[in-house]
Amino acid sequence: MRLLACGVAALAMGFAIPASAQDAGGATVSGLSGDLGQVVVVRGADTYSLQAGDQLLPGDRIITRRGGSVTLDGAGCSRSLSGLQSITVGSDFCSVNIASVNAQGSVVTGSGLAAAPATLPVIGGIIAGGILIAATEDDDPTSP
Repeated sequence: MRLLACGVAALAMGFAIPASAQDAGGATVSGLSGDLGQVVVVRGADTYSLQAGDQLLPGDRIITRRGGSVTLDGAGCSRSLSGLQSITVGSDFCSVNIASVNAQGSVVTGSGLAAAPATLPVIGGIIAGGILIAATEDDDPTSP
């Protein structure tokens, strides 16, 4: 009897997770075309092939390969991606730009500074160095 109660509780929790995921900014895959592997989700360090009905969590990045397309429902709207596009699931799901990606899944347009994140520390270092030099520069030199 105790085993049955645990099984029912686990089953009930499994059904509750998808609903709460969508309420918290998640989404559901409602339509999908292309061969298996043409639409993927990157969740943390893992990558999965998507299938119709899959639940997506906030932070999931959806990437369509050249031959894939997908329709995602969440946060009161529906978003469609065609080949070589990407979107990240979150609270701004209905308004966030859909980015274009290259064949490797790297963003090439549609995301502002996210397209070149490696350059940001360099730019920040140059600005900080300039501020440091200006702050320590002596405006009143003395003669020897």
